[in-house]
Amino acid sequence: MSKPQFSRLTDETEFYFLRHGNSEANSAGIYQGRHNSSLSALGREQAGETGGWFAEHEITKVFCSPLARAIETAEIVTTGAQLPKPEPLEELIEIDIGVFSNLAPDEIQQRYPDDWQRFQRHSWEAVPEAESIASLSRRVTSLWERLIDEANAGGHRRVLCVSHGGFMQWIVKATFGTLDHWLPLVKISNCGIFRYRAKPIDAEHAYGIWDIFNHRALNGSADADLSRLG
Repeated sequence: MSKPQFSRLTDETEFYFLRHGNSEANSAGIYQGRHNSSLSALGREQAGETGGWFAEHEITKVFCSPLARAIETAEIVTTGAQLPKPEPLEELIEIDIGVFSNLAPDEIQQRYPDDWQRFQRHSWEAVPEAESIASLSRRVTSLWERLIDEANAGGHRRVLCVSHGGFMQWIVKATFGTLDHWLPLVKISNCGIFRYRAKPIDAEHAYGIWDIFNHRALNGSADADLSRLG
């Protein structure tokens, strides 16, 4: 499976990734997948706080997942930080979690006990109708190549993407070349901020580092983690 070709960058670039704020489904303990759910009051508060953090960073391009919770988060963040209007990007959509979509864990265990047990060992690859590892690998590689192209074509050296907890696992995995299995996982909180800095060295090599990892720019009651996948 191929890795993103960061050596194609024409200059050092900072790629920011943000998980959406807490949604109504998150608060209810539901696995969302591609099921649409609006932000909760807590999620809007989280997004507002996060916009304050991004106001101190010179983001010139913003993309977001086409799902409602990501669009709403992106709009609150970009308005608060006075950033460019977010553009929906299909590649940033959450993974399809198949028959577990829009269900709480106790419902899943009652309806699909065997699949739930396999899920504990093999994550979403074991869930009927869920997006496969092969599909995720292709999609995340395509995303990274698209972001590299956008950075080069528009001279955008600080790019922000608003996405989801499940798919952001693969955004991180792609930079390490571990696109053949789900585990291990990384913690990705609601409005968790990640930054990957990439710098081309020569035609075949690039330097890359995750120097911000699941940072939450939250204060007071907004600093809560009620997240479920999605």
